[in-house]
Amino acid sequence: MRAGRAAVGLATLFLGLGGAAAAQEELSVSLGAGGFLPAEDLAHRIYGAGFAWSADVWLKLKGPFGLASGFGGLSDDGTAVPYDEADEAEYPVSFRRQTIPVVLFYEIDLKSVDIRAGAGLAIHSFRETWQTVEFDYKGSATGPRFLVAVRVGLLDRLSLLGSVTYDSFRAGADSPNAVTHNLGGFQICGGLSFRIF
Repeated sequence: MRAGRAAVGLATLFLGLGGAAAAQEELSVSLGAGGFLPAEDLAHRIYGAGFAWSADVWLKLKGPFGLASGFGGLSDDGTAVPYDEADEAEYPVSFRRQTIPVVLFYEIDLKSVDIRAGAGLAIHSFRETWQTVEFDYKGSATGPRFLVAVRVGLLDRLSLLGSVTYDSFRAGADSPNAVTHNLGGFQICGGLSFRIF
């Protein structure tokens, strides 16, 4: 429930700022896909790199600042092993995550190339499933998000978009072993951006 209220609050803030910004200069949407690299060594050893995608709305205000929000997903499969090295059992696991970010960005306009760097918050909902034993852990958390995106013009309204984001958030305090882990990391995506106006 807390994550749901936070999501509504962030969305209201984003829409309120967008509505109040009669001085908006540009509105665009983007779709992208790519890879995810976990920040924590344990998650990296279990899952390796995963598949990530995102769909975002970019509201560029007059001047160098703007707001971005959207929805993203991550899916990854891996293998967990027991802490006891004598036990050679392996457990296939899967991890799924959905993310709603709100980011304030600064844009450097280089004619046909735009560079955007920003920071904000992201709300994450996640679920880890152990496929051969009865264990299923899910939860939600909020953490900071950092973003660098480069947009290269193709046609009048269509552009190529590449982005790197970093999320950091901890979860697991309410799990059976009560040990928290950083489930964030780097997400690298490429895709297309379409300018609405």
